[in-house]
Amino acid sequence: MSTSYPVSTIAKLFDLTERRVQQLAKEGIIPKANKNMYEIVPSVQNYIKYLRRERPEDATLNNASTHRARLIKIKADKLEMEMKVAKGKLLDAEKAEAGWDNLIARCRAGILAIPSRLALQVSMTAPKEAEQLMKEALHEALLELSTTPNIGDKIDDDIKKSKELSSQISI
Repeated sequence: MSTSYPVSTIAKLFDLTERRVQQLAKEGIIPKANKNMYEIVPSVQNYIKYLRRERPEDATLNNASTHRARLIKIKADKLEMEMKVAKGKLLDAEKAEAGWDNLIARCRAGILAIPSRLALQVSMTAPKEAEQLMKEALHEALLELSTTPNIGDKIDDDIKKSKELSSQISI
């Protein structure tokens, strides 16, 4: 047994105007039982199906708001990264790699210089004294590396700038 209701009841049920219900009936979305009477179950089912379908104007609005939200998030992420760089908590990967390369090259050069510097001394001493000379030379090289600034290194300049900027920023 199907139950039919007047347009006013369907309009209240769907929270629409009576005119909009009539338009939906004309479009074939809401089935009409007879003049200004509508079957409740097929009307509700068809209206729900209609609402579930993506309409082009809804998609455009949805895409625009989605893109706007993504843009806002990207800008916020960028600002957060810039603040971390300014505070010295985030470094550029390429600059950090260049700094490490420079440090390793200096370390390698310092260690490789030891044999030529000590060769004559070590050849003229007892093994125990030679060992001590080599240890001292290695410790001197390591101390020099740890206390000498990495001159000409882009990363050192960036760290200095970051510290200066972070002292000016109060967040």
